[in-house]
Amino acid sequence: MLLALLGNSLMLPRALFTRDPVWICCTSWGMMAGWGQLLSMVLGASPVTGKAYLALNTFISISAVLIAFVAFSMLETARHRRKTLESVWETDY
Repeated sequence: MLLALLGNSLMLPRALFTRDPVWICCTSWGMMAGWGQLLSMVLGASPVTGKAYLALNTFISISAVLIAFVAFSMLETARHRRKTLESVWETDY
């Protein structure tokens, strides 16, 4: 589950850069599905031990890193696009 979350989140910057709506939709869905599965591991408990399958601290850490990475990816993509547009506007034809 964690690998699915990580793999899809690593593809998000490229999907944002290419502006492919299908790719953005699929990577976002994959990230949310992986995050949801990790959430179910936190909320679920083992019938034998009664403990959660995943510690709450681990889940919060993974969620914070995921949110920070998505925000960073979106900001960097926007910054790069703005810089590219400025360089196009400055060229003399």
